[in-house]
Amino acid sequence: MLSISDFSQFVSAAPDAVVVVDSTGCIIFVNDQAERLFGYSATEIIGQSVEQLVPLGLADEHKMLRLDYSKDPQSRRMADPAAQVRVRRADGSAVPVDIALSPVWLGEELAVMATIRDVSISSAADAALRSSEALYRSAFDNAAVAVAITDISDPVKRPILDANEALGEMLGYSRDDLCSMGFDELTHPDDRLASRLAAEDRARAGGSISRLEKRYIHADGSTVWGALQAVVIERADGGRVSLAQIIDITRRVRAEYDRDRRERFLRMLGDFGTAVLSGKPRAEQLQLICTSLVQIHDAAFAAVLIPDADGLRILSFATTSGSEVPSTRLVPFDDDIEAVFGEPDPKVFNFWDLERRERFDGWAAGNETIVAPLRAHNIFEGLVVVGRGIGAEPYDDQDHEIMTSVAHNTALVLELARARRTERLLLLAEERDRIGRDLNDLVIQRLFAAGMHMQSSLADPSSLPEKVRNLVGELDETIAVIRDSIFELAGTGTDPRAQLMIVAETHLLAGGTDITVGIEGDLESVDATVVAHLIAVLNESLSNVLLHASASKVDVQLRVDDRVSMSVIDDGVGFDSASERGFGLTNFETRANELGGEVSVVAGPRGGTIVHWVVPRIPDP
Repeated sequence: MLSISDFSQFVSAAPDAVVVVDSTGCIIFVNDQAERLFGYSATEIIGQSVEQLVPLGLADEHKMLRLDYSKDPQSRRMADPAAQVRVRRADGSAVPVDIALSPVWLGEELAVMATIRDVSISSAADAALRSSEALYRSAFDNAAVAVAITDISDPVKRPILDANEALGEMLGYSRDDLCSMGFDELTHPDDRLASRLAAEDRARAGGSISRLEKRYIHADGSTVWGALQAVVIERADGGRVSLAQIIDITRRVRAEYDRDRRERFLRMLGDFGTAVLSGKPRAEQLQLICTSLVQIHDAAFAAVLIPDADGLRILSFATTSGSEVPSTRLVPFDDDIEAVFGEPDPKVFNFWDLERRERFDGWAAGNETIVAPLRAHNIFEGLVVVGRGIGAEPYDDQDHEIMTSVAHNTALVLELARARRTERLLLLAEERDRIGRDLNDLVIQRLFAAGMHMQSSLADPSSLPEKVRNLVGELDETIAVIRDSIFELAGTGTDPRAQLMIVAETHLLAGGTDITVGIEGDLESVDATVVAHLIAVLNESLSNVLLHASASKVDVQLRVDDRVSMSVIDDGVGFDSASERGFGLTNFETRANELGGEVSVVAGPRGGTIVHWVVPRIPDP
């Protein structure tokens, strides 16, 4: 058993305050730490009731607790740490403490030792931490921008650990849904690789990620643009998470897209106006329209189709990779397509079914395809078709406005080309009428005069030799006039270049196919016999194209050096070398063989047919 003096030596140097109370609640010992904690000296406090150290108003409750403890004294905490026990100091202030009670025997008397630790500093720190946590939670939950915490230990899936309401509103999910998903799942497929690489760099190097603009997938399937900024946070357990802030920039991106689209459209109108005023061939104007539509609408393809006997024929076509024409040039009619003919405005087809994809040879398969009718003076001219790829944005009001304007301009191209062909035909008919009148006025009158001279010679046989000589000269002049008139009637004169051009012009007037002719070299140096064969081969080649190829354009390329090389290239349905040889190919070969040349007819690399006819410039005698 210890005496109070022995006990004093034992606990005086203890780091915590120690107060010993006897069975009546009277303080019989305090150490130096207790004096400092309570602000009393030992002489002031020893002999006083322990309730003097209890906050005001709690003395009676403390007495009851003290009596209960005396019935079953044992070492324990005075109260739960969360209860925040306080003691009263000499100046009346209250101090949060943690108290441990232990029964001790001092001599023959049972006393209670209270070990008291000042926890005001830790309590303040806990309060600050709780306040900070509450502030963070409030800022996180109520932030105006989307915020999420992700686990960057998995840089591919990037599971979401926590998300605020703003992120849910931005992407159309509840917080619980978001916390069961990963950022990779929410990211647009086209942006996932860049997003993963950025996450891997952030996980490897730590720190923050610079602003990254990317697309997210909304719960309804639409696209949402977000500007992401993130920082890596080290956790107490050694792990790392990413705190990401995402600003919805969808409206800004769409406004920029609409501005750029409008600028591309205005640029197309300018280029189109230049092409029309400069008299560019119809094929070039339509190709300009299709290529521009692909750019304006971020489309997978664009096409102009005109009605044919069995369906719609592709007149012009463009894709993101160029203007390669599909192998199927004729699209069969169906109810949906025919319904557009009478519509005044564009119509959108969603998710082309398998049957329609097969009809369009697969090129019209896509997320959405917009079709606009081509009408001029209430006459249906055809269709302009634009298709976007899978996952693309749906067509909006501005797309419809652009398509309406483009359809109007495309219809004008077709109408203008038809008017020009009609004008050329009328001019040619006029010219032929004029030449016919000249033949009647010059040639027939000369022949009639020659007949009269011959008849008058019968009366004077002696003058017959002289009159015959004069008549022969007159007939030679008449023959020359007839020859010139015949050349003029063909529109060529003696110029081989003009002869070729009139053949092309005649076929251009006969059908709707654009024909361009390019001549390189001195065509006038070519032997007349070769020119005659050349004209015949070109004439038959163009006739075959108009009758069988369903082509939208033909390019005639002629080169003259030691040999004459002519290529007739069309973009029609192509040439089947396994099919039966026709009279046309045999005729080409016969003419080439007569001149010591050669001919080939092959399928073009992108469809269509190519006729190569090569002969010497001056054949061997």
